[in-house]
Amino acid sequence: MRATIISVLSLGVAFWSACATEKRKTSSNANLRNVAAVNANLSTTNDVPAEVRAALAGAQTVVAERKELSAAQAAEVERESGAKLESAAHTTYLGYALSGGVRKQVGAATVLEVEGQRLVVVYESRNGLPYIKEVRAADLPLAFLTQFQGKGHDDPLQLGRDVQAHGMDERLARAITDAIRRDTRIMQALYGAPHTH
Repeated sequence: MRATIISVLSLGVAFWSACATEKRKTSSNANLRNVAAVNANLSTTNDVPAEVRAALAGAQTVVAERKELSAAQAAEVERESGAKLESAAHTTYLGYALSGGVRKQVGAATVLEVEGQRLVVVYESRNGLPYIKEVRAADLPLAFLTQFQGKGHDDPLQLGRDVQAHGMDERLARAITDAIRRDTRIMQALYGAPHTH
């Protein structure tokens, strides 16, 4: 089972704290792109895959940020997900909208490539914790994909228990479920607010 995990974060501000609105004295999206270009870890909307732009349709600006998990974070993700990470690097796409001079984050997304399938996992913040808003993929059953809505890093996401294959090849369904479970743990490690269980 091979899953390459790609995600994105924007403007050097963690997604979960950036969900609050922030007054900006910018007059256009061009100014936001100029600010983003200063940070070497960020890339502008031009570098964002079309399926991510579609998933974050309410965003006027989408930026990508590549972050590295620390050794401790990687170990925790591997322990919680039950799988070895191929890389500590993670790219997250954050979408922003401007309205009346106020910049607001409208969502975040990651792209997963699992056994030839490309998935976009869209996240929302609930009290500073990342939860899946939706999962999009071109050739997978909607009944399979909608099972992930509302799930976060505290959910087990195990095929056959709380996720069903819904007619998919079981091996592929398991690989996708495992990749999404791993991604929820990575998003929590990188962007989630501290909390206790």
